[in-house]
Amino acid sequence: KSGIGASILSCLIASVMSDYAFSIRYAPDGAVTDQWISGAFETITGYTSEEYIAKGGWTAIVHPEDSEKDARDMAQLRANQKVITEIRLVRKSGEARWVRSYGHPFWDEKSNQLAGIYGAVQDITDQKQIETNLRQREAVLGAVAVSAERLFRTHEWRTEISDMLERLGKSINASHAYFFENRKLEDGRIFTSMQFEWTATGFSSD
Repeated sequence: KSGIGASILSCLIASVMSDYAFSIRYAPDGAVTDQWISGAFETITGYTSEEYIAKGGWTAIVHPEDSEKDARDMAQLRANQKVITEIRLVRKSGEARWVRSYGHPFWDEKSNQLAGIYGAVQDITDQKQIETNLRQREAVLGAVAVSAERLFRTHEWRTEISDMLERLGKSINASHAYFFENRKLEDGRIFTSMQFEWTATGFSSD
């Protein structure tokens, strides 16, 4: 009874969180004999548990660029070591989502091999986006600081403007970066014109 109660409790906890709990059992030959999934699985992946199993399970929805990382994680579990990893999954819609997976091996002492895995998977896509934004912000601030230092350091800043624009453009993954100069006309009006331009590879100059 206590085991059933614990299972129900884990289902209730997982259902109100942005993650899901899972367990999987293997036969001695490595074939999957049983799978259990509870919580926000369909919200994260877009698949029902039946669709997920029919598609081929975990390896079928791992992002292709992360398949080698997933293979290393699986090797660690087969060595009777727990795994905490961050990896991308491909939702049913085709959208990539970042997840943090906690995997614990269920070890068969008699045969000395992996008999199953249990753990949880948490959606960390929003967290990853925040980290990406922070890294980009730091890159921009760094590029601006270097550019400002160069501008104040030398009167011959025009000889370095191309490098400065490239730093600024690449820091925000821009296609173009420009330097405009203001000049006062004889009638007192301010005339602004583009003096320098950096263009990323694959783009045409303006």
